[in-house]
Amino acid sequence: MGMDMLDLLTTTKYFGQPRGNVTLTVKSPIPTDANYWIHGSVPDTQAVFVDNSSALLKLNAQPLLVETDKIIQDQTQETYCTFQTGFVTMYKDSRVIMDETLAFGSGHGFPTYMDPTSQETQVFQ
Repeated sequence: MGMDMLDLLTTTKYFGQPRGNVTLTVKSPIPTDANYWIHGSVPDTQAVFVDNSSALLKLNAQPLLVETDKIIQDQTQETYCTFQTGFVTMYKDSRVIMDETLAFGSGHGFPTYMDPTSQETQVFQ
């Protein structure tokens, strides 16, 4: 049905009437644009796809802690700042490596956690 709706834009008439001005905005959970970066550490036969909203998230285990200590004998004051943080990957499929030397389907298909039907059945808002 989606392809049929897109085909309507290529016709000159709808139901025998002139087409006129028609605007169609496609809403989909699948990304429609992406940045393309080239890096020397990625082999020529591979491409890395990264979803920067969930591939690497910074987690704060503790807010900034500021502690002060005064040493009376030396007449000095010390201040220490502690910040505990860590990094995590939110979704396993937030970064994918595509290798053109591996034939798709012959044991090198999508992993089971990347089932595309979960994307296709997402509720639109």
